[in-house]
Amino acid sequence: MAYASPDDTSGIATRDLGARLRGILADGWSGAGARPAVAEAGGAEAGESGESDGAPPAPGTAAPALAGPEPAGTTGTTGTTGTTGTTDDGIDGTDETPSAGRPGALPTAIVTASSMAAAIAIGAAGFLTAAAFAGGPGAAPESSSAPESPFGTADEAVAEAAEKLRTGESYRAVADVGGAGAVRHREYILAEPDGDPVFQSRTLEGDPEQPAAGSTARIHRPDTGLLISRDFGGGSQGRYHSASPSAAETAWGDSRAPVLDPFDALADTMRVDERIEGELNGTTALHVSGTFTAPAEGTEHTGAPFELWTGEPGHPLRLTYTAGGAEYEWTFSGFGGLDSRMCGAVDGVPDVERALLVPTLADTSCEDARTAVEDYLAIPEPQQQAQSYVAEVGEWTCRLLPVPDGDAGTRGSGADAGACYRGDIGSPERVDLVVMD
Repeated sequence: MAYASPDDTSGIATRDLGARLRGILADGWSGAGARPAVAEAGGAEAGESGESDGAPPAPGTAAPALAGPEPAGTTGTTGTTGTTGTTDDGIDGTDETPSAGRPGALPTAIVTASSMAAAIAIGAAGFLTAAAFAGGPGAAPESSSAPESPFGTADEAVAEAAEKLRTGESYRAVADVGGAGAVRHREYILAEPDGDPVFQSRTLEGDPEQPAAGSTARIHRPDTGLLISRDFGGGSQGRYHSASPSAAETAWGDSRAPVLDPFDALADTMRVDERIEGELNGTTALHVSGTFTAPAEGTEHTGAPFELWTGEPGHPLRLTYTAGGAEYEWTFSGFGGLDSRMCGAVDGVPDVERALLVPTLADTSCEDARTAVEDYLAIPEPQQQAQSYVAEVGEWTCRLLPVPDGDAGTRGSGADAGACYRGDIGSPERVDLVVMD
């Protein structure tokens, strides 16, 4: 049963809420100790005075006793011991059994800490349930004006994050894998540098800035079916070469599949332990944690603990889990457009005409790289020929390789037409001019 106050109680001082509570309960109580009829006069004044001289309470002031009388020596201010005292709302706490020995007296409820909390809830929201007064289940006060959450359930958050990855026009998903005797850095990039989707995937062994042998980068263009790859062989050197992909290689080059795998597994097997709304690095976020069956290196691991953060628009922000002795940490960005890894396309490249700009390092500024390449291509070709197509442009050194000879076919299987290095030729930071036509 619930009781509502028709009055606006938000302006009532906390010390006066005890009397208001007793008045509400005395007016509508139908449980233990209730009288058939209760007069309405005189209740508030008696409670507000904070005094009791032992006389029977005035009609209309008594609230029903929700429990029997408290033992002697326990009444009074919370935390004290003795036979007399004063409760927080000013009621004299003398150890006198109410009503039982005085004909005509009504039972009087002692306002304890739990009822005081209920009274405060009435002042804040104008609404109180009997369970809240009694301290039972549902004790939290209800409010008719609680703000709605910008997030849905945990299942809805996972589904929405997967949809953003499945339908987005750009993103950068980075997975750092540690433990199990290996350190691996993976990146999956989707961009539309010239209007059509291009996927780039990178698996870097060891230090991402100085990848070890076995590190690879691949670029896949679904509209043409073209796949090119680059093996690092240690350091950041190595050129892109055209490949004839099998169906499996094409799927590997298409970055949506590996990025979506953990979210599909969450949707199918997730058990949620906690759902918290808060922030991640200053961004409003939903944090969900629990366990799921995690895909890892071609196998599935049940009971893998995970933590997922998603942002207000539904984009995934961060996902961590442990599986097969390895720790996986995913971070997601670039949903509104990328400013690294894929820096668009340029025209006017000798022999090939058009090329994509692909930096070797993640933190290379696309603006800086594009400016260097465009300034280099703007050099008159006779001057480029005189310098063997090598020129310094600001802090960059650019070259075309192989040297243009009017025949694009001389590149053989090579899929890049040259590069601009920040610094001298051979520097680890460079932007490749990659041919995808």
